[in-house]
Amino acid sequence: MKRHHHDLTVTPVHFLNVLLILFIGIHLTGCTCLPERNTATPERTTLQDGTIRELLASRNPGMILMAEAQVTIDGPRGKYTRTVALAAGEPSSLRIESMPLFGLPDFFLASKDGVMRIFLPGQGKFYIAAAERTSLSRFLDINLSVEDTIRLMTGSAPAFPEGTRYEGYCEGDICRIEAYSGMTRVAAVGVRTGGSEIETIEVFTGEGAPLYSAAFDEYEREGDLSCPRHISLRIEEPEKTSIEIRYRNFEFTPGRDAASLFELAVPPGVTVESPAD
Repeated sequence: MKRHHHDLTVTPVHFLNVLLILFIGIHLTGCTCLPERNTATPERTTLQDGTIRELLASRNPGMILMAEAQVTIDGPRGKYTRTVALAAGEPSSLRIESMPLFGLPDFFLASKDGVMRIFLPGQGKFYIAAAERTSLSRFLDINLSVEDTIRLMTGSAPAFPEGTRYEGYCEGDICRIEAYSGMTRVAAVGVRTGGSEIETIEVFTGEGAPLYSAAFDEYEREGDLSCPRHISLRIEEPEKTSIEIRYRNFEFTPGRDAASLFELAVPPGVTVESPAD
């Protein structure tokens, strides 16, 4: 069968003629040929106090997070990345060990019942100190309380003191909760309504200035439990520090089965020192 070949070449004159016909048609019909914009505003729903407290509650109560993570810290002492093994359980149980590419771990930290223990094998030093913000900052450039650090590691909001007043609303698929001490806003939390997973946290000083903020994504579930695989943290005061945590793997175990994780004994022949020494 003989095929007829049609010339489909579009010359400049042909192209201009086509455009002219289109423009005339648009002018005569008044059609812009653009989709209509949806200008409807999502309905805003006020959150009740009980719902707010549920959204701000611990993500995984009574459980210990055990994970391998890559941590990047960009702070006063420069930028560095470490792979660590960690275990974290509320309210204040924390263990962190370095995982060097070669050789033995050169950093151990264990915190339990308000006491922090740090062992630096390469320096032959063992420190015991109160589990306070200054202790964590001295060794890890994390200027946060141990309690806040643990909750952030699992995608939970900080534990606010008794007497905190809350306001909250949902708009579309995001809920925003604000916490107040008196008339001063001390925190703002963004929660996705689908799975009640926290996406953002902002914490402020008593004067209303930013203290730190955190963003959480790549949530992964293990049964009824969930944890963000990626956490970005920015500390504003007293010195600007950026921290990024990316979990390579994680699991949860009941707290009663992992209590010994947070013990750290003094090795034979090592002298205990105070961080202030």
